[in-house]
Amino acid sequence: MPPTVSVVIPCYNAASHLERTIRSALEQTVAPTEILCIDDGSKDATWDILQRLAEESSLVRPIQHELNRGVAAARTTGCENAAGEWIAFLDSDDLWVPEKLELQLALLDEHPDAALLHGDAWSETDDDQATRKPMLRHQLVRDDDPIMTLFAANWVITSVTMIRTDWTRRIGPFRAYDGVVEDHDYWLRFTLAGAKFAHVDQPLAVYRKHGTGLSASEVRMPRGKLACLEANLLSRPKIIDRIGRENLDGMRIYHTLGVVRGLMRQGNRSAAAAEWDAFLERFGKRPEVAELRKSLWPFGLRHRRATDRLRQTAKVVRGAVESRL
Repeated sequence: MPPTVSVVIPCYNAASHLERTIRSALEQTVAPTEILCIDDGSKDATWDILQRLAEESSLVRPIQHELNRGVAAARTTGCENAAGEWIAFLDSDDLWVPEKLELQLALLDEHPDAALLHGDAWSETDDDQATRKPMLRHQLVRDDDPIMTLFAANWVITSVTMIRTDWTRRIGPFRAYDGVVEDHDYWLRFTLAGAKFAHVDQPLAVYRKHGTGLSASEVRMPRGKLACLEANLLSRPKIIDRIGRENLDGMRIYHTLGVVRGLMRQGNRSAAAAEWDAFLERFGKRPEVAELRKSLWPFGLRHRRATDRLRQTAKVVRGAVESRL
């Protein structure tokens, strides 16, 4: 008998895509034990759809948050209610290929000690299959030593990830930083706890992009990534020694420049200036930062090409980190 699997789907105002997502979980060649759908205080027809699908299939288990608490809380609720030996995450607008669970569970024959299973996904824009292409992010994860790549970026795709349920008791709840990067934080915590990873080298899901991103994410995302990185790594000198202080600081510079640039693009120049001053105090002696500062003299962030030069420096810094990994 294959291990039992609980599917966890957080839902918030997901009525337009939710039914197709759930049916992709119901149509697996190896059936899950249950499909936990956490309605996180939706104001559309999400709850009605969940109730109807629960009447059609006993596998569908709707859970409702009366108020919107965020995707981190919704995933945590799913994990706390999971009865399966494994938890498989699926976002409410993504799709699984029919063999997804079967292929990942087969990994356990060769990797019985794995605590996190992942793989590739197709990226698709606005439900247009002509835009579909493999994301290839899984190839950038070192399964034998995940921290060496995961500290730099989140290469693990949530809708293709499975984790052992007993590990969620060890790791604790999901936590977000400014409402984002809760998934990256969780995989980092798995890594730091010694979890072993394994992956299927092919797309197992369709990651659907809808072109509705908020401009606020230009600041929230890099700020959240910076906070996540510092919260997980700054107090771990042995981990810093492994990945290299230069690499860690490189990613901190990269994310901070993202925050400054995002604030400028939003027109919030006073906040950008405050972030910039703090950044220079912390990293101003780094050669790439000194060169950036020189290129903006004497106008600083008022330079007409300031945002371009911030982006260019950030790209160079990140490229240098990745070349050393």
